[in-house]
Amino acid sequence: MTRRVYRPIYTFAKAVVPPVVRFWVRLDCQGLLHVPREGPVIIAANHLSYFDWGCLGTFVVAAGRQARFLAKSELYERRLLGWLLRSAGQIPVYRETRDASKALVEAVAAMEEGAAVVIYPEGTTTRNPDFSPMRPKSGVARLAALTGAPRMEPARVGCRQEAAGAAVTERFKPGGVLHALVSGLLELALAAVLLAGSLLAGDGNAGVATSLEVAAVLWAVLGLYGLVTALLRARVLEAELDEEAVVLHGISGARRFRYDELSAVEVSRGRTRLVGRDGRLHTVRGVRGPAQGNRFRARVLARATEAAERAGVDRRAAGDAASPDTLPDARGSGGPAKGSGGLKSEVRGGAPEREAEPSGSPPVDRGSGGPSE
Repeated sequence: MTRRVYRPIYTFAKAVVPPVVRFWVRLDCQGLLHVPREGPVIIAANHLSYFDWGCLGTFVVAAGRQARFLAKSELYERRLLGWLLRSAGQIPVYRETRDASKALVEAVAAMEEGAAVVIYPEGTTTRNPDFSPMRPKSGVARLAALTGAPRMEPARVGCRQEAAGAAVTERFKPGGVLHALVSGLLELALAAVLLAGSLLAGDGNAGVATSLEVAAVLWAVLGLYGLVTALLRARVLEAELDEEAVVLHGISGARRFRYDELSAVEVSRGRTRLVGRDGRLHTVRGVRGPAQGNRFRARVLARATEAAERAGVDRRAAGDAASPDTLPDARGSGGPAKGSGGLKSEVRGGAPEREAEPSGSPPVDRGSGGPSE
């Protein structure tokens, strides 16, 4: 019979983290019935980002189990974070040291307490550009051999499979949710304080009371704006990349832009925009800041190139091979890509015009260091 250990910090995190995660992302937990309700179990998942622990922990809690993560020992070297992790019963892993096996001993003890041990077999976040799993370590197999526990392998965290064997749909979210949320709450609290001050001033000093009321209204408006911004960033604004197109989610709904309809991805002054072959600019509100914008641009260019190559392979398989000295047209026209349908890019400041881009080629890379186009 398992002996459960009460941990106040874990109980508090269990009450706080899942609601925050579900507010922050659109989390869809599927296959909960496959997780045993009791007894030893190992949850093994690939590691895509540093936010995975929140999503995977929410999944384990939703399955009715206690989550005990194996986390790298470097996190425990930070005084406050290390105390929180230890108090919540999480297990340190001393990678590439003689003490690495201690994690297995603690994991076995955790399963004897009735917890589900969560482990990332890769040992770190994946470094593969296509987010595919890296070569796993032996920890999962050794732990399963020691305990005889069943091993569960959840679907990828942070992305979805369109179908068996299909490419991953990549999602980009703007971030800054916590900052906007905290700012909005603080501004509303300040508005409440100012309103209380105006009530205390009362009729004795009507001018001061009126000034405080006006200030309270202004701060309340700013607070509501911050909360709405946090809600939009967490639940609405998003950019997706699939095999054929970029999908932008916004207040008005989703807009889909095929890769062969784009001529460039522009990152300038912290904004990321898609440039269509008709010359129109489309702001990507699911991407925020130059760093995320550059990652988004690199992935769009890679996906567009893959789409063009697939189109070329499909045409050759159909007996309509393209000319070897031309880039395959992603729209499957079969002939050489014509430049007449492309967009001429004019750089501000008197720089010469560039040649028109082929209508079937992937979007060009417009760097963030140059002037806005």
